Amino acid sequence: MISISLRAFSRLCLVLLTASTLATSGCYYMRADSSGLGGVVDEDADADADGADSADEAGEGADDEANGDGTADGGSGDDNSSADDDAGSDDGGSSPGSDDDTGHGGGSDNGSGSDDGSGNSNDSPDPGSDNGEDGSDSDGDSDDSGSASDPAAQNVPPFVDDCGGQNDDIASLAGLVAVEGQTYTSVQLCSGEEDWYQINVPAGMWVSVELDIDGSGHNGTDMTDIDLVEADAAGDPIWWSASEQDYERLAWHNPGTVAISKTLFVYGYNGAVADYDILIRVSEWDEGMDCDTFYPGTSPSSETGQCNRIMQFPQAESDDEGYYVEHQAHYSNLRREVAYLVRYATSAVEDAFPGTNPLSLMDMGERDGSTPGNMVGQLRHPEGTHVYGNDIDIAYYQTGADNQGRAVCDNDGYNCTAPPNILDAERTAYFLIRLMDSSHVRVIGVDAQIDTAVRAAAAQLQLQGLVTSSEIQRFDWYLASGDGWPFHHHHLHFSWDWEDGYQGREVIPDGCVISEGLDPYRVQVSPVVP
Repeated sequence: MISISLRAFSRLCLVLLTASTLATSGCYYMRADSSGLGGVVDEDADADADGADSADEAGEGADDEANGDGTADGGSGDDNSSADDDAGSDDGGSSPGSDDDTGHGGGSDNGSGSDDGSGNSNDSPDPGSDNGEDGSDSDGDSDDSGSASDPAAQNVPPFVDDCGGQNDDIASLAGLVAVEGQTYTSVQLCSGEEDWYQINVPAGMWVSVELDIDGSGHNGTDMTDIDLVEADAAGDPIWWSASEQDYERLAWHNPGTVAISKTLFVYGYNGAVADYDILIRVSEWDEGMDCDTFYPGTSPSSETGQCNRIMQFPQAESDDEGYYVEHQAHYSNLRREVAYLVRYATSAVEDAFPGTNPLSLMDMGERDGSTPGNMVGQLRHPEGTHVYGNDIDIAYYQTGADNQGRAVCDNDGYNCTAPPNILDAERTAYFLIRLMDSSHVRVIGVDAQIDTAVRAAAAQLQLQGLVTSSEIQRFDWYLASGDGWPFHHHHLHFSWDWEDGYQGREVIPDGCVISEGLDPYRVQVSPVVP
């Protein structure tokens, strides 16, 4: 069965990767057009962790003024969690880094709500997130941008809820309609069965499918650990949301002009069964650097405007978008305006350097705006970092076969100990400069050896006429490295300055990773030499 092959795939991933230089504790995302593994992820994001506050960020330094002096990037969460599924099931990511402060990522007093509405007990720090139980935005207004999706015109099969074979495999899909706030309640996942679905993502739209589980989502509590998987045309898993939480969710964006069909299935890990609700969220999604230009009627400083809405970062549809979401879905939530900027920058690299391999996007934040790991009581980053959808860890461009999150230099577990040997400094420098096209960058942190390499590459880009002197000045101002930025030999940390509006934090915390033992990317310390 598919559930067996998924788990077999996950275990194979684990064995192959830990036995090689591509060491990791699991696999998460495999690009459909790739014969190899496409991503790295902690084995079980949801698993109860064994250790302390994962904040990884040993003195990262600084209060992050936009001058690049050491701003924060925080965190490492402990990655050895024991999870509910063998390697990838639980979608765990690793990422050190961000820099905003809210105490466990949870108790901020700001938040207008997050994007999921699951009633989490940790006060949501997210100002304007994307999920309400009723499918409304955090400001209470339904995002009607998806209302034009007429169920009758979506060309999907009828919805069925059946214990008996009607939607148990890829040949008998049940249909889900992509309409904002559409729900299907009290759906049954029966013993020994899988529930298979089709949903069509309308052109130009962002769509998420969320399972809200009637139970804990944890087999150790009530055997309700059910997971959500996207499959390819052959029924093989592409990526998944698999955890020990009471919800699972995936999201996509369709950049094209015709609808894109997605095949999904729900299965029970180790025989789990549960009833569940399905919630569909639909929103406009624009291509461009500055979100505010697409929502001119809303003040940029609004806590609840669309640009400040925290949304799950959509998985890429093609290499042309220049990225893929490498880490677990539960930790892949970002403010819309930050997501637009990141997508703009990755696409710009692809345009300037055709044929560039997609860039891995790593830890962002939880759906309610809290720090990754908050949902399991084990922060993956320092307290107060990776909150409000302001921060993201991103891999470096590399000279090998892919741009996964991995060390790009010889290192001592903290910093590069020699110049990077697999860093594509030219593409990385160009990417950083394009991120800095936004006037709302707070800081971008990198390893000191990588800093030297990308500054030299930026100077060459200027000589080639690809960047301007003013862009080089911004680059010099916002790029940070040094003693305040250990644990950035495998990723860069981007932090957003939320304009002149509400920030929800009194003090910007130092650092990105707490210690070598809590470095979420510690399994990637050995560079892969092409």
